[in-house]
Amino acid sequence: MANSLALNNVFVLRDIINAASPKFGAVPYSTRTAALAGTDSTAAITAALATGKNVFLPLGYYKWTGGVTMNKVGQQLIGSGTTDATGTSVAGTCLVKASGTGACLTLTQTDNRVDGITFDGNSLAGNQLYVHGTKYSEFSNLGFIGQGGTDYAVLVDATANLNSYRNLSFADGCYGDLKVDGALYQDFYSLRGGSVTSNTAIDLGASTQTSGINFYGTYMEGKILCSGNASSIRFNGLQQEAVTATQCFQVAGSEDVSITDWRMTRGASTSNIIDIDTAAINVRIKGWHVRDTASLAAQGQLGIDGGCFQISIEDVDVYSNNAFTWGMTSTVSSSISMKNVNSRSGGAGTVTIKGTYVTLENSNFAVAFSAGADQLTLTNVSGAITRTNATALACVNCSGDTSPVTTLTANSTTPSVAMAARGVVTMFKTANSAPTTVSSFTNATTGMTIQVNVNDANTTIDFSGTTLKGNAGSDWSPALNDSMQCTYDGTNWYCVLSK
Repeated sequence: MANSLALNNVFVLRDIINAASPKFGAVPYSTRTAALAGTDSTAAITAALATGKNVFLPLGYYKWTGGVTMNKVGQQLIGSGTTDATGTSVAGTCLVKASGTGACLTLTQTDNRVDGITFDGNSLAGNQLYVHGTKYSEFSNLGFIGQGGTDYAVLVDATANLNSYRNLSFADGCYGDLKVDGALYQDFYSLRGGSVTSNTAIDLGASTQTSGINFYGTYMEGKILCSGNASSIRFNGLQQEAVTATQCFQVAGSEDVSITDWRMTRGASTSNIIDIDTAAINVRIKGWHVRDTASLAAQGQLGIDGGCFQISIEDVDVYSNNAFTWGMTSTVSSSISMKNVNSRSGGAGTVTIKGTYVTLENSNFAVAFSAGADQLTLTNVSGAITRTNATALACVNCSGDTSPVTTLTANSTTPSVAMAARGVVTMFKTANSAPTTVSSFTNATTGMTIQVNVNDANTTIDFSGTTLKGNAGSDWSPALNDSMQCTYDGTNWYCVLSK
């Protein structure tokens, strides 16, 4: 047949059959155009797989319509390697979809293997590889081109378990690359994905519980989405580039998500690079290198929202053309730990904290607080710290804390010390403009210690019959610049005077 390739393959391995042999009649062509104009090999490939033996597809482009199922235990479908997206030269085995909107290749059994094939969706709908009911199987050295419709090139669904994927590549222009929805314990090694038309390259846990999904060495140019049904997700060695239309990574209600050694080059976008939201739990990022190449003032790096819990972010270097922003907005989140977070170029960055039990350590970020910020610890922070809206704030060795002494409410007999935190001595000063007798301090937490510096001549401390204990029970009228240090035991304040 014109433009077809010679069928002279010789096999030395037992139980492998050639789908392009005269017995089955699959026809490989030398170009993609020739294949689409040529003989449909769908029936031949189906017949070869129906034998239950391992099937080989020699070098070339094959026309097919998909709808093929591998349903034999231990069966393998092997090609001659992947080819490129040009369709003009043969470098491996390529299955080109000519028509139809169903899945191209579906796997439903155990111990299967698919290797060395490029799937060309020809901009048509339908998954190119559908891993359905498959267990203990291996998918390696596979390419995916032209995924159309609203389908992902690879779909791994709720009945798949304990499978391995190696060296999967996705060309530019697919709707989406990989969707895992409901599967358990899937390992992905060396995934490479180009730009996608849906914005989302990898979608995990969209509708069904998805757990134990591990990625090792992943490169993507589209968003990665972990939805509310995803848990125990691991990315080890993740690189993303040129994601512009939306977030690069979103954890939306997932539980137990870890990203380690993440390299990011960001294009123009006003969305955060990563959003952690919708009550996500136990999210960890360690080793995040951000290079922001755009010049958009509104560009943000991190958003934490929606009542998240146990978020850890460590070892972050940001290279930005602009002032970058990290924000915790809307619903208060809790137990947030940030360590070794620094800007290496560009404008000064700002962390806006709206959360409880939040720690920031070793950072040159500026820090601001929104209403609801409580139980806060800043250590070795050199950026400017704005204390407004913060309660229970401890600053340790923070050169950016230019106002470490909080002014008590003027002329109040029971001023609030909500700014104070346990474990450190928090300093306050008086500013009474009229004679004022202080009988207690409110909004206290058991175990906290405060120092009160007298900054006026109008203050009297009531030690007779109040929760303030000291000075042998006698009231004290301090002079300007006197001070006292008080520790709260849950009922009373025990005060030591410095006259």
